[in-house]
Amino acid sequence: EPNTITYNALISACAKGEDWERALQLLDEMRREGITPDAYTYSSLLRACTRGGEWETAVRLFDEMRREGVQPTTVTYNALIS
Repeated sequence: EPNTITYNALISACAKGEDWERALQLLDEMRREGITPDAYTYSSLLRACTRGGEWETAVRLFDEMRREGVQPTTVTYNALIS
């Protein structure tokens, strides 16, 4: 059964492939399954969006992350500026 680690691996693969749209679809799927995104999830999503030139989406996700109480890490900030 999928869990946070499974989804994080999939979202990370999307980030490496610059497929930000699929990464966001996986986030939605993850939530529908009742799986809570963590800092690694958001960092990978931010990386996917910034690599795809989706800066506004990245900022929206960063704000969402903080509203949900997920603490950004150094990796998160690096994803935003890379």
